[in-house]
Amino acid sequence: MDQKRTSFIVDFNELKKEKQRKSDQALMDVYGLLFTYVEKQANLREKVRAKHLFSHKIDFPRNQAFDQSLQLHFEHWFVFDYVTVIGSRIFDLFVRDYKNELSKPMLDLCGHLMLMTLEPVKVLKETRERLTVERKLTGDIEEVESFLITAEVSKGDFAFMRIVPAGFSHKIIGPVFVIDDSDVKRVEAQVNDAIDSTGKEVENVRVKRFLKEYGIDFMRYATHR
Repeated sequence: MDQKRTSFIVDFNELKKEKQRKSDQALMDVYGLLFTYVEKQANLREKVRAKHLFSHKIDFPRNQAFDQSLQLHFEHWFVFDYVTVIGSRIFDLFVRDYKNELSKPMLDLCGHLMLMTLEPVKVLKETRERLTVERKLTGDIEEVESFLITAEVSKGDFAFMRIVPAGFSHKIIGPVFVIDDSDVKRVEAQVNDAIDSTGKEVENVRVKRFLKEYGIDFMRYATHR
């Protein structure tokens, strides 16, 4: 009896690991295709327009060049949040153009990536492999893992990050920014006001819409840019 039970547990764990590996690979494949698509398809005029808007939103000098860190923030905002002149997001256009070439695991991830927002979190615990955060919109406590870009945060930080479920884990998509200690109360108040103004249903479309449109604006209060 014990041997059978032990064997089942081992098999289940291996099955879980294999499913997670497939999910991680699907995320990597989507990511690779997405940024190749942006490089080839994104209109130069659109990028210039987006950079000017991004600089305005984060209160950054319009004619000053982005460093590597800020460029990463811009690229992820441009792909996931920026609305083009035709009223669509780059990621939505990518999914439309590639929907027949994406596998089911990739399409499932795309659904989550479409809904993903730059959301406020409180960092409760920090280890080399993962973070434990409180998602301020829901109050949920979750473990999250960096994906490709290491999250530069410490315990106690109030930060903004994009989180997406992938298999049995939650991945941090793109770079993270931390709010300066002197501005945390101000930012918390603005976030709470936005949530209160949209009602108690925090998964409400209006909350998502607010963060899609204004989440990056809080970067003007970041400790490093």
